[in-house]
Amino acid sequence: SLAAQDHPALPPVVLELLLERPREFTEAGLRAAVKVAFGVDLPTEVEDDAQEFVVVREGMGVVKVHDVMLLVHNPPVQRFLHPLAAAMACRDPAVADAVREHRGYATVMRIGDDVEPATAHRQVARFGAALLAADVLAVGFVGTDVLVAPPDDLAERLRSADPLAALTPRRGAGGSLL
Repeated sequence: SLAAQDHPALPPVVLELLLERPREFTEAGLRAAVKVAFGVDLPTEVEDDAQEFVVVREGMGVVKVHDVMLLVHNPPVQRFLHPLAAAMACRDPAVADAVREHRGYATVMRIGDDVEPATAHRQVARFGAALLAADVLAVGFVGTDVLVAPPDDLAERLRSADPLAALTPRRGAGGSLL
């Protein structure tokens, strides 16, 4: 693919959400997120030859809509093995609190390397915005060492044309380098 030729060994685009506690994703919940993120109503029954679907098995969800395939994972553990030590490395007190207090996390990863990284970031972030709820303590793209404690405009930032830049801390933006 074009993206793979231009960037031979790009890591996958992954958005992580630090959660107050582990959250169980259901097929119905992920279908609702697809509706919000992409404006598509997916059927509740998945046919064998379906081109668009949501399937959840053993804590992992696979979402396929349009040309986007996403893996949604919510392991029943904390993101940081040593949250207190990780929190001490945070510059922003709100992010430090999120790192210290989270008890679960979820990730949204784009499967496939058939699009440019900026497109993959937009797709993952748009779906992540649809998963936002009161239990989300912080979000960030894996590999950037940046987490953002949810400001009032977090969903808007995630749905922006450049969500990676929108989550990058600016003076007073409520982010923190880890």
